[in-house]
Amino acid sequence: MGKCELCGRPAAELARTGRRIWLGCPHCHRTWNASIEDRRLATNDNAAHDATPAHPRVSVLRGYLIAVLTVVLALLVRMLLHPFLGDASPFLLFTPAVAITALYGGLGPGVVATALSTSFGVHFVLASTGELAVEKWDRVILFAVVGAVITTSSALLRRSRRQLAASLWREQKARATAEAADHAKDDFLALVSHELRTPMTVLLGWIAPLRRDRLSPAAAEHAIDAIERNARMLNRLIDDVLDRSRIATDTLRLDPQVISLDTVVLAAVDQMRGKIGAAGLDLHVAVSRDDIVIVGDSIRLQQVFTNLLSNAIKFTPEDGHVSVATTVAEGEARVIVADTGSGISAEFLPHVFDAFLQDRHTLQQSSRGLGLGLSISRYLIERHGGTITATSEGRGRGSAFTVSLPLAPHRGDGGARVDNSSTEAGTIH
Repeated sequence: MGKCELCGRPAAELARTGRRIWLGCPHCHRTWNASIEDRRLATNDNAAHDATPAHPRVSVLRGYLIAVLTVVLALLVRMLLHPFLGDASPFLLFTPAVAITALYGGLGPGVVATALSTSFGVHFVLASTGELAVEKWDRVILFAVVGAVITTSSALLRRSRRQLAASLWREQKARATAEAADHAKDDFLALVSHELRTPMTVLLGWIAPLRRDRLSPAAAEHAIDAIERNARMLNRLIDDVLDRSRIATDTLRLDPQVISLDTVVLAAVDQMRGKIGAAGLDLHVAVSRDDIVIVGDSIRLQQVFTNLLSNAIKFTPEDGHVSVATTVAEGEARVIVADTGSGISAEFLPHVFDAFLQDRHTLQQSSRGLGLGLSISRYLIERHGGTITATSEGRGRGSAFTVSLPLAPHRGDGGARVDNSSTEAGTIH
């Protein structure tokens, strides 16, 4: 957890990119950024919670305690100085006591301090001689009015300071977010250039030998396979960029229909079956015997499950295990894609669905990508009225992604019914 160098209190995360993290101190409002590789400064979404003040009840009790102690201290000082001051200015020391309490304790403690000071001050006023009773009570009432004015003014000042601090914190967070977005764009452009250059180099490298017809039939077949594989990679990268552009401009359209969720999931599994076999992974599929009926765009949902399976394949070593299951729970359809791969670090887990962000530790074990697949998947699932969550016990301990979607509305025959007690399971090697 990062700490502020000025006040030493815990810092809160303002923004982050794939390489840097922006931190700020909610107390002294200092902001700074550092490399995300510095594990001491890496933080998570709970940092703001750690940096919040104590429980409200504790703060209130502290304020009233300040009121009592301050007034009692003023009373003791007044009693000690009474032989020297006599009856002059009985409320002289109670006025600053009220001001201090109201400034640091708030409105409630300020009212308490005013009431206590008035009560104690009456003793000195009434004990004085040589004044009419009416004049004595005028001084008591005047002090009460002055205390009320001080308390109200201090409360307004405290409120203004809180509002100013909140506005400054929002401005700092907005500025950090803007800086992070600017850095993310630069990182993204560099990443796109790198990712596009790699398959393009392979394509150009094989085209020249094919054009000169200097390859044997086996080598030519290998070249064609390499060209096709890298062309598909280029096509997917371009599709991700275009989808992200459509999401940013709100022009991505869906074609919702009543569909079978199990059919969509099995279509995604069939699409990725070749890659799963080539990676040497075990795949376990469990779907309900009765169709789970939802309303959605089958093509876009298949894209989501394909992305999840692709990630599982990418980050799971050979002889690992990948599982896909569909079920109905708590009145909604669920699809769980789990693996025994490299897992997700606790600090990166809250950001796993953020666009352009990738866990640099897991990237060391796998080929890179644009970091758009999961953010696009989250957008598509949310457009379907559902949610997608990720869980992991840490690095090297696998991960699981759960997609929840609303069931189709009930039809005249009773709607979509799912028998959760029976499933069809299969293992593919």
